[in-house]
Parts: sequence; structure tokens; C-alpha cells
Amino acid sequence: MRIEIPQLKMIIELDAHKIPDDVGANLLTILVSHGVPIAQSCGGDGVCGTCAIQITGEDVPTESALEKKVKRMQKVSEHERMSCLIKVPRSSKTWVLRCNYW
Repeated sequence: MRIEIPQLKMIIELDAHKIPDDVGANLLTILVSHGVPIAQSCGGDGVCGTCAIQITGEDVPTESALEKKVKRMQKVSEHERMSCLIKVPRSSKTWVLRCNYW
């Protein structure tokens, strides 16, 4: 997987074989493990909405019912996704991430 963050002039290359299969393999966990500065008040528990980012690219997973519910409760923009609730696919994809504080 290749994650491009144009504002930071950063490209993160993720080997799909090194993405863990466990529950921790969400986008927030992967970004944090690569040193990408991303807000997270609840530590990735999927309740606060602060890790919301814009994602474009190939095969971005659809929103889960939980993500939709939390986004409504926390008033997260419909154009943003909660990185802690996005399971990273094991196949190679290119996503462009944007955040209003980068």
C-alpha cells in the first residue's frame, strides 16, 4: 500500500505482507506507527472523531454502521473518514490523505 500525504511531502510505502491481521490493523494505527502526526483523543477506540481525515484513491472501504453513527454524534464531515475505523486492505492500494491541520 502506498499512502501519499502531499501537504507533508511524505509518501508511506507499506508492504501489504507486513500489515497485521489483528484488530489493530486500522489506518490510524498504521499512520501512528509510521510517525504521521494525527489527532486521537480516545486512543483509537472509535468514539471521539478527532482522527477524521479525507481519503481518496483506490478501493477505499465503505463506512461501517459504527463509523456512520460516531460521525453523526461527533459532527464529523460527510467528506471525512475516521482513520481508526478503517481496516487497511492487504492488497496494494494508493490512497491520498488530507487533514485540515496538516
